[in-house]
Amino acid sequence: MKPTILAVILSVICSTSYAQNDDIEYMEVRIIAYQGMNFRLSPMTSFKKVGFFSKNLKPYFKQDEAALKAFKSHQLNMGLMYGSTLILSSGMSIGMLGLLVEDRDWIIGGGSATLVGIVLVSYFQNKYMRKLLDAIDFYNISKNPNLSQIQPFIPQLQPSSQSVGIGLVWDFNQ
Repeated sequence: MKPTILAVILSVICSTSYAQNDDIEYMEVRIIAYQGMNFRLSPMTSFKKVGFFSKNLKPYFKQDEAALKAFKSHQLNMGLMYGSTLILSSGMSIGMLGLLVEDRDWIIGGGSATLVGIVLVSYFQNKYMRKLLDAIDFYNISKNPNLSQIQPFIPQLQPSSQSVGIGLVWDFNQ
């Protein structure tokens, strides 16, 4: 019993000392409800705000061309998501106004715009987060080349090759 407890304590000490290595540089992003998105560059530093359209991340991605390209795509998709949100809210407003004045054409138009807005917001929200994670992966691989062997565990939405339909696919052959 005592050797098992000693082994557990020793492994915790070793893993903690490895995790707190100061010379490891990587970018980590977290999202907290009502606080937004934050990032840090090492485990020992505090989190910083990403900023509007992720402007505080741009200086870090300028060092790597692939990361900068993915980051610019992230910003474009974020803008398109905000535009889609405008379509969604406008469609809901038109539909509600149609209900108030009892105009069938306004209700149908507002409902159609709302559905289109929901689809676009869902698509661009998934895509802008995916591009941000790709940019972070490129940045981390450029800082630590031995991380290139690690495969991301983020599923992609694509047509299924086994049956008719769409499903989440993990691509381990990237």
